[in-house]
Amino acid sequence: MKKILVAAAIAVFGFTFAQNISYGAKAGVNLSNLNMEVDNKDLSTDNLTGFYVGGFANIKIADQFAFQPELLLSTEGASYEETETGYSLEEDYKFTMINVPLMLKWYPVAGNTFNVELGPQVGFVASAKYESVENDGGSITEMDGDLEDINNLNLSLNAGLAYELKNGLGFNARYNLGLTNISDVDMETAKMNVISFGVSYTFK
Repeated sequence: MKKILVAAAIAVFGFTFAQNISYGAKAGVNLSNLNMEVDNKDLSTDNLTGFYVGGFANIKIADQFAFQPELLLSTEGASYEETETGYSLEEDYKFTMINVPLMLKWYPVAGNTFNVELGPQVGFVASAKYESVENDGGSITEMDGDLEDINNLNLSLNAGLAYELKNGLGFNARYNLGLTNISDVDMETAKMNVISFGVSYTFK
């Protein structure tokens, strides 16, 4: 794990030798859910609202292209509800992630600040917790704790749009598609999907 973290840090803060490099900070809102399958049956989950915050380095590699490694703290997860006559169950799965997106940014018009971004992301699970409320015929049971049997490494793919103003302020929207199974339980698959909206500021 230490080797992976060191490699991620190098990816984020590397390339400092580049001449056209700028740094910034970003934050925003996440809408996330889990694409789950249990015993070969799809399990529908609802969006859970979270946030992300972190920093980035924007490295201009051509007139219309830039490489942007980022380091983000992100809260993600999903909600699940089950109801039937006389019974209901509500569960929240909450993950705190350390994410390292490695984004290639394309500026369709040279000199314009609108851009399209695409790239892989390496995620590390810092914490995984659950909260549940079960109502069985009026008998309510509340539980919370740590999720067990979780894969600590999460690989995914990002795609998004961004617009950056001349004063350094920027706006972005991004979709993150989970590629790896975050669950380590037999006959269970859970892949994280996240839609995020945020603002950024590039230091001049």
